[in-house]
Amino acid sequence: MAIGAGLAPGSLYYAVASMSDLRDRFVATAVPFMGAVYGTALRMSGRPDVAEDVTQETYLRAFRTFDRFQRGTDCKTSSTRTA
Repeated sequence: MAIGAGLAPGSLYYAVASMSDLRDRFVATAVPFMGAVYGTALRMSGRPDVAEDVTQETYLRAFRTFDRFQRGTDCKTSSTRTA
């Protein structure tokens, strides 16, 4: 049975299944570019601690809006531009 199959939209279980699917897609799509985001932030700031903070904030912002992400968009360019 697929995730969320047989669950009523709007139910708590449906929401949890949907969030799990969203998280899995985010990890597969965006996380591979985390090094590029960190590298960009490090070059811009020159400080590893600032680059870590910028990377964390970038990925938090990206996850919050990932449900609006259009497949086929260049995720690496979007992520480094956000940083």
